[in-house]
Amino acid sequence: MCEYPLIEHYIENYNPDIKSKIERAVYEYDDKNGKQNDVNVNDLSPIDFEHHCADILKQNGWITRVTQASGDQGIDVIATYGDIKAVFQCKKYSNPVGNKAVQEIVAGKQFERANIAAVVSNIGYTASAKQLAQSTGTYLLHYSELAEFHQKIGM
Repeated sequence: MCEYPLIEHYIENYNPDIKSKIERAVYEYDDKNGKQNDVNVNDLSPIDFEHHCADILKQNGWITRVTQASGDQGIDVIATYGDIKAVFQCKKYSNPVGNKAVQEIVAGKQFERANIAAVVSNIGYTASAKQLAQSTGTYLLHYSELAEFHQKIGM
């Protein structure tokens, strides 16, 4: 990670949580300066995954806000694109995302009076999640679809 072994040793052994802060700052710096930055989503924590999803939206014209962990009504990211307000629940799972995530984001959409609700994941969705999403107009997305989501909704 670093050209300075003593600094790297300190980061790894004395202050491990600073490593993720430094990596996040580098990622944000690279994004602001138009540098390619390959993010391995498998290495992200669930909270970092939420921020990653918000960053992808932001890079593509959305104004985003990541919510607090508690009291968020099932919403992880609130985003606007023009006059469209969308709420996102971000799930970094190892198994398909189920019905509960759709139920929560539908409630979050009502709570925020948003136009659009979406669940974003690194993996697929169960049949019941797909069925509920279709009947409620909720988008089920892979995080790789976020970059073009504004086009998907006709913006």
